[in-house]
Amino acid sequence: MALSEIVLPAFGKINLLLDVGKTREDGFHEVSMLMQEVDVADEIRIFLSKNKETTLTCDIPALSGEKNIAYRAAKVMQQKYGLSDVSIQIQKKIPLEAGMAGGSTDAAAVIEGMDSLFDLRLSLREKEELGQVLGSDVPFFFSGGTCFCRGRGEQVQKLRDLLELHVLLMKPAFGISTPWSYRMFDEKKAVPPSSPPEMIRAVEEQDIPQMISLMHNHLEKAVLEEYPMIRKMKEDLLSAGAMVSMMTGSGPTVFGLFDQEAKAVKAAETIIKEEYPDPVRIIRTATHKKGAPRAIFYEYRN
Repeated sequence: MALSEIVLPAFGKINLLLDVGKTREDGFHEVSMLMQEVDVADEIRIFLSKNKETTLTCDIPALSGEKNIAYRAAKVMQQKYGLSDVSIQIQKKIPLEAGMAGGSTDAAAVIEGMDSLFDLRLSLREKEELGQVLGSDVPFFFSGGTCFCRGRGEQVQKLRDLLELHVLLMKPAFGISTPWSYRMFDEKKAVPPSSPPEMIRAVEEQDIPQMISLMHNHLEKAVLEEYPMIRKMKEDLLSAGAMVSMMTGSGPTVFGLFDQEAKAVKAAETIIKEEYPDPVRIIRTATHKKGAPRAIFYEYRN
């Protein structure tokens, strides 16, 4: 029997480190990032198309259609491997324009899903090569867990997965575009100290206090100057007991790390009293071992 339908989770990420370097010839910046998968996930359903046309629909209508990076992922797979048309349905759980790579993880899930659906048995490297054509963060999601990423983000080094930490997420009502954040970084030239080797060592040794002392995001300073609310969110998370608070990616989502769920719950209750208009959510760092099943539903055809 062969697969006719597959449903997969597409997990989001936070940045525990984001170093921005020089601008490359292709217009992108050199980056060094410690990426951590978290257990908030979109749901991706892929099934064989009945009308001989590849389609993508989303529960957020503005994200439906051919402009979605997940749709482009399907077309890249079809063009390279001569695959049949598919229908893709996405249920969004990852906040939009949040610095959590919601689009990139959806694209990676489509590649993973079509690999299974058509029994291609692609290697990790083959998936990463497909992903880097689509976006800088896509290759990370084929390894997941905890990774150090370089270049544009497409050079992925799998690290020892972090012990479980509890993450309190706060996202303001507005979004921030990635190009804008990098443009502000270039204008401000505000670069704090860089420490990727020490950070990698701290993660491999599971030295959480050392890791926390080294965490930073080069994009953060310029963004905080333009958006005082983000600075207040960071301060409120620290006041509520977070071990560390930082903006993820290009923003505007801010997170705090806690070693115990009870502490995260208490902090959330404290922060909600501040009458923030948008949801505060508690999630966890996520670990997905190599070879572990990622799909949550399979359906077979004769």
